[in-house]
Amino acid sequence: MRQGKWSLTGLQTDDVTFAGNGTFTCDPRSESAFRPGMVEFHLDYEAAYDGITMQKALHRLTAGSIHYAVKAAHSAATRGNTTNATFDMDVDLGFGADGTATLVLDGVIGTP
Repeated sequence: MRQGKWSLTGLQTDDVTFAGNGTFTCDPRSESAFRPGMVEFHLDYEAAYDGITMQKALHRLTAGSIHYAVKAAHSAATRGNTTNATFDMDVDLGFGADGTATLVLDGVIGTP
């Protein structure tokens, strides 16, 4: 499932701005056709796009930021053995006026 609300402004000017937020959830599951086994995944994220500005003439982003809150889980079961793993991370991406970008990853990878 995916949901979001975004705005795109300034299409008739040199500076186009994108902003909004959204969510995404995916829960695939598969079972082996050749032996007893099941694998399940879960991916969930929330995104916030804050004042991302692109200068059309330069073809580059010049302002704004993106924040993602990502949560993922994996489970595998076969012949009485089960393994589980989780992954949570905050991702921040910022854009500078000179066309540079800064990426910050701050998360924990763990096994319950």
